[in-house]
Amino acid sequence: MAGISLYLGNALLNHTLRNSAYSQPAALYLALFTALPGPGDASGNPVASTEVSTAGGSLYARQAITFGAASGSSAANNGSTIVFPTAGVAWGTITYAGIMDASSGPHLLYYGPLTVAKIINAGDTAQLIVGNLTITYS
Repeated sequence: MAGISLYLGNALLNHTLRNSAYSQPAALYLALFTALPGPGDASGNPVASTEVSTAGGSLYARQAITFGAASGSSAANNGSTIVFPTAGVAWGTITYAGIMDASSGPHLLYYGPLTVAKIINAGDTAQLIVGNLTITYS
């Protein structure tokens, strides 16, 4: 993934440099976007969010995601295959993904472009194969 949200960046800086507590999320969720969600605002809300809509019978919902331990290269990959519900209506062209700390609402934590954009029409199922999502610090 290409970016860390403003919310998470501030929280980690304050946690490591100012001894300010940051409570880790109880669970993480993968969100799909039709355009760049941006770094979000300081409250963790994606700027001009283009997350796939739940309107009109789309059956879209963020999916729980887990990660393996970080490796020596400061990277962590998704630990299981993520399967979204079958689309009831077209979701559009999915171009970005984001890691959220709730099944709905804020906070955006990480975001980045897909290697290949994916058109999701009614009847299609989006999925992410184990190990295909990498969070890297450099």
